[in-house]
Amino acid sequence: MQDNLSSLLEKFKTHFASSRYIYICNDPERALGLEKVIPNYQVAHIDLSQYLDDFKSNGIKYFCWQEHEAEISLRSSIKLIRSDRFLDYYNLEKDKKTYIQTFKISPAFQQSVTNLGATLANTNAELNRMFEDKISQFENISALAITLPKGEIFSLDQIVYADLASQLGSKFVLQFNKGHTGMGTKFITNEQELNELKEQFPGRSVRVAQFIEGQAYTLNACVGSKGIYMGGLSKQITGDMDLTPFAGATIGNDFEYRKEINNDNLKQIENEVIIIGEAMRAKGYKGLFGIDLIIDTQGKAFIIEINARQPASIPMYTKMQLKLGQIPLSMIHVAEFCGLDYEIDQNTYNQINLAPLPYSQVFVRSFREYELEFPLRSGVYRLQGDNAAIDRVSSEVKPDTIFLDEERDMALLFQKDGYCIDDIEQGGLLILTPAKKRKLAVNDELGRIQINSSAHLPDGQLHHWIKQALIAIKNYQS
Repeated sequence: MQDNLSSLLEKFKTHFASSRYIYICNDPERALGLEKVIPNYQVAHIDLSQYLDDFKSNGIKYFCWQEHEAEISLRSSIKLIRSDRFLDYYNLEKDKKTYIQTFKISPAFQQSVTNLGATLANTNAELNRMFEDKISQFENISALAITLPKGEIFSLDQIVYADLASQLGSKFVLQFNKGHTGMGTKFITNEQELNELKEQFPGRSVRVAQFIEGQAYTLNACVGSKGIYMGGLSKQITGDMDLTPFAGATIGNDFEYRKEINNDNLKQIENEVIIIGEAMRAKGYKGLFGIDLIIDTQGKAFIIEINARQPASIPMYTKMQLKLGQIPLSMIHVAEFCGLDYEIDQNTYNQINLAPLPYSQVFVRSFREYELEFPLRSGVYRLQGDNAAIDRVSSEVKPDTIFLDEERDMALLFQKDGYCIDDIEQGGLLILTPAKKRKLAVNDELGRIQINSSAHLPDGQLHHWIKQALIAIKNYQS
């Protein structure tokens, strides 16, 4: 019999009656999604966060490093899992079988989980690196029957701009082996840009690929023992230089926008992701992964890269799936690593979960290093005119109000506390920001907006008010 959300939750309830699941990360947002549906789900994290009020009010078990140690020399899950304070927390329920998941695995973290006597809920570090690092990833998937941009692996000092420009076009993509949110990806348009990188990173290996003109999308997926499951196809919002200092950085997902997607390229995407997933499974990989792709101007889909870990949009997408009564991809991940038997038909699941959903999230990122002194209160807001924001008798502005323009014609007004899309009411939106005293690096997330609709106009442009709001949030907190 095929499982549904209700039947799978019953299996989780039975299993976790005598065990626990700890997600370890820097920012607790990475761990969210299943915290209210899996019994004894716990979050161990470094950063102080506005999420903690919700954890406390909903009885979510958590360990926050910064509640005990104000200063952090290095934000590292390794440092957290090896700390005496975490060990004290871990030992409170050491009689229970423990599963530990993290956002991105490393050999050192993997060994630390073994040393604790816990079970790792990530595919091992060797497989992660095989499919995550850009060079080994390309070497492993380039022979598959999938559509990739034309490209090769080079040593930087061997690249001649004129030669590559004649093969790939005057603009091409250069990727270093490691990178996150686009920071490891460079777009080369002239010889000077290439020479600067050659001087900075002499002899370093890079993947060089044809630049595909088109729209970027991202897809969440999971390698399971019963199939390759996927969902959450979303327009990848990237490179708005008012919202991020890096042209290649990701700043959001729109799960409803599908202007470039038709039945033909959707089928192509599904078939090629299954091919990739099966190749990963053949090597021993299991669990969550993500695919970045581009639909070119002719409607053809190109696979750009694999993210061999939990995709960054999974916390929101998990909440979306639960809200719709679907089995989240993240639950399949947990079931795989906990050895829970399940029956979920791959084709039926993918058909349902590849449909567009009316949700979006958009980020603004930090343009400099600084310590956050004036965080906007996280929660549910409404976009309203200035008459609602200002008391016309006293001229006082309502607390936690953000004006979108100098004329104060439009404002974001705080409505109530909240931290996930479940809290959004009709006409509202969710704003999430870091906690006070958070030390921000360049390109760290400074704020995000989540809404239950598309973030885009029909022509693909971001709604002007969203961009205005995010810029206002950045300015308020700077």
